[in-house]
Amino acid sequence: MRYPREIIDEVRMQNDIVRFIKGLHLDCGRKYFSVANIKTLLDEMHNAKLNTFQIYFSDHEGFRFGLNDMNITVAGVTYDLSVALGDGQSPTDGSGKWLTQTEMDEIIAYAYAYDIEVIPAFDMPGHFGAIRAKFPDPKYQETTKHGRAFMVEILKKYARYFAEKGCRYYNICGDETGISSEVYEQFMSDALYEI
Repeated sequence: MRYPREIIDEVRMQNDIVRFIKGLHLDCGRKYFSVANIKTLLDEMHNAKLNTFQIYFSDHEGFRFGLNDMNITVAGVTYDLSVALGDGQSPTDGSGKWLTQTEMDEIIAYAYAYDIEVIPAFDMPGHFGAIRAKFPDPKYQETTKHGRAFMVEILKKYARYFAEKGCRYYNICGDETGISSEVYEQFMSDALYEI
């Protein structure tokens, strides 16, 4: 029988094959963080030899990352998501702020200069309150086909941006939802397909 310590030592020796994930998750959805704050955090991550930075940019309290083009089209109707940027549902941090695409480009480049992998995190379908606050009609809920298509289109738009920046992973979390397991399974399948 091999002991866990032996296995860990063997993996460490195969460092070029297996890279341990030593990371940090920053919740920018609930609280705004400036580019300067995030760069300072990345400096500290580098000093601590961390290699993965997960940036969570949307939750009930805030939708805090805006692309240059915030339009999505669902069933022939175009929606401007920029109305949802900033603070979401209470309690918020009160800043009303979000990161721009230019700022996120800068953050990703800064992380990559330290060989820190960036993993975007955009929780859906449950933690979608900041966007729902601006699209309150029940048709935007995950309980409707239109609402799920709306979410998948948003996910597709953001996944494309991060993929173009070289991000290899994407976290959609997927917790705390009220839809049936069958509908949830279909939604997650659609979401994963788009990623």
